[in-house]
Amino acid sequence: MSVRRAAAALALVLGAASGAAVAASAAWNPAPVPGERAWSAQGGELRLRINHDLLRQYGARVDPHPAQDMHGAAAYGLRDDTLAFSAAWGNIRGFGAGALTTRAGFVARRGAHRIDVPWLSVQAGGSDPPALALRDARGRTWFVVERMMYRLDESEGRLRMPTADLRAGPALAAFLGDPDAAGLVFGGLALDSGLAPAGPAPDQPKTCAVPQWHGTGGRLTDVLLVSLTVQQLRCRLSTDRVQPFDLCDGPGGTDDGEVVFAPSAFLRNSDTDSTADVPWYEKFMAGTPRPPYGNDQHPILVWNLYRASADGRIRQIGRSGAKHAWFSANLGCNDPTCGTMGGNILGRGCADEYNVDSNDLDYYLAPRSEIVPARGLWGRCGSTWDRALASGAPGCDGVHDPWTPPPAAEQGYRQRLVTRESDLESTPGDGTRWFFEAWYVVRDDVDILNTMGRIEVEPRWTGSQWRLHALASFANGPAVDGWVAPGASPQARNDTLATPEGTLRIVARATPVGARWRYDYAVMNLDFARALTEGAEPDLRVVDARGIGAISVPLPAGGGTSAIQAFDVDRDATNDWRWATAGGALRFEAPDGANTLDWGTLHAFSFESTAPPREGVVDVVPARAGSPASYAVPSLVPGVPPLFADGFE
Repeated sequence: MSVRRAAAALALVLGAASGAAVAASAAWNPAPVPGERAWSAQGGELRLRINHDLLRQYGARVDPHPAQDMHGAAAYGLRDDTLAFSAAWGNIRGFGAGALTTRAGFVARRGAHRIDVPWLSVQAGGSDPPALALRDARGRTWFVVERMMYRLDESEGRLRMPTADLRAGPALAAFLGDPDAAGLVFGGLALDSGLAPAGPAPDQPKTCAVPQWHGTGGRLTDVLLVSLTVQQLRCRLSTDRVQPFDLCDGPGGTDDGEVVFAPSAFLRNSDTDSTADVPWYEKFMAGTPRPPYGNDQHPILVWNLYRASADGRIRQIGRSGAKHAWFSANLGCNDPTCGTMGGNILGRGCADEYNVDSNDLDYYLAPRSEIVPARGLWGRCGSTWDRALASGAPGCDGVHDPWTPPPAAEQGYRQRLVTRESDLESTPGDGTRWFFEAWYVVRDDVDILNTMGRIEVEPRWTGSQWRLHALASFANGPAVDGWVAPGASPQARNDTLATPEGTLRIVARATPVGARWRYDYAVMNLDFARALTEGAEPDLRVVDARGIGAISVPLPAGGGTSAIQAFDVDRDATNDWRWATAGGALRFEAPDGANTLDWGTLHAFSFESTAPPREGVVDVVPARAGSPASYAVPSLVPGVPPLFADGFE
């Protein structure tokens, strides 16, 4: 096919693809609800952050006309036109007539194809939940804007939307030559527009009490993670450091590429008479100390990836840094008037979502080591954002230091969940399983297990990228619960150690291997840390927040061990845990205090023995000395070997 004919065919596909989206958006006409009011957004600024790494996997580029800033965002001025929408107590119910129009556009390139989009129209794009569409002059939908975090700031007359997922619309999917690309997140959108009422204020009085903090009147914090999705963001070769941005080559390729995944995590505050409101202040938020803790308290999100191999072992194959939450949208509150609390408080029965794009922002990602997880404390002093600078400015001065982009080789990879292509490969039907997991660290939360959750996924290579297809519905609890359910059986146990310092899961499986038994232990540190801190809030310093430094499994006399192994999340063989047999136990230990089993991390241990399994106790030793010196946890351990079972040697 000639280039001209190919371009013509592509134009037909783009035109046809846009029609369905236009028809769908025109169908919005929800029945009014109490408290609903008509509004209009006018002019302002639109910012687009394009995931160029993901586009490169299709051999494509989208070049915004405005220059991009250090965060990779392009700022578009908006003309003074208007977009109607309806909201009830701060929650947008749908978008209506009109549009917001950018003063510039972009150029899309793929191979010999080039499409110039001189401007974009921001229009209604869907009704359930409300969405926006970015369309060109021909009505083609290039992007759909979903999972919006926003706030109707009536006092300043602004509609502020700090982030939303920028998903591929039909036009972009057709341009990329992949219909399945429709709906994938290709970046993010932020909007700051004028806000004006277009109808009378509602008569319904506000009933939501603001705020009711943890510990007041018997109120308790109990935040629930209710859904989880995941997407690949980028992938590169891992061995070519001269050109580190070459693309991955898929299963069986010549290089073991590095793959980045991020979730969209949806949470909801509980809704009982004893539910507490949750503080949600952005780091270094200006002003007087904020209630109830007198600091810039906010939840923190982390996510992990695991592989359970066909032989029954499980190991962690990726983990993120700590995502600092900074805004609560208060969506779908059971008492709708609680939606007016949006921004810095999560109200009773209200929901919030950190979308894929917001979980890919360097500006909000930092090491987990700055946090005391079981207490929900962040050490602001000396942290990533309050450190001593080369200019001589001191650290721990309570001032947010200027953000510095990471080196080019780390952009899009630092503090991200990065796994290897080989960990995503398997032989079809061999029984390999994968679990993706995420959770929020929320101060004073009374149930850590319902604030975390998992989905079982299956990695699939599309020819240009990896996708994690969900195989099962979302379930609360850690990923190890999908490997071995909580409880005990003759050949498997899943036990919990709950302490004031945090919580661990000790999961054990015993598998017959010929005349021997293989013992597999997965020790999941949920939020245990014997932390060393200095100072007090708001300028608390977390020197370190180390978890577990050693684990001992008792052995019976005469029960020899072999095939001993230890597995951790990294691929650095120099920091693997060591082991030794002494005093009737097999002890696994972190080397010289390095690579300790810290919070949000799983280490796995394996060995073989002639002894069959029995109920016993495993000793878990914190990395930092203190009281108690160790914790005893019920588990499966090797019993009396068959040779000695009758008492004769």
